[in-house]
Amino acid sequence: MVTRTNADAKFIENLSDGIQVLDLATGRYVFASPAMATLTGFSVAELCAMTAEAALERVHPDDRDRANQLYDAAESGAVTRTTVRLRHRDGHPLRAQYV
Repeated sequence: MVTRTNADAKFIENLSDGIQVLDLATGRYVFASPAMATLTGFSVAELCAMTAEAALERVHPDDRDRANQLYDAAESGAVTRTTVRLRHRDGHPLRAQYV
């Protein structure tokens, strides 16, 4: 689980940008901000229960290679960015930038 101070938690919970933290060792999400829940239509608990594979299924098929490249780069310690199209819980598309 991601540990934060109270000030950090307040700051993150009030951001309008969605934040989700993936544990590369387990392939599971360990944190999702309230804004991420609002943006995607999933609850924070549902987002944290998602595996990387389940999250990848929400990525537009044409963008999955790019999303996989980001995952591979993160495993090697590189920091990179990419924008992909996601599917909201109700099915409508949205764009997300991954870092």
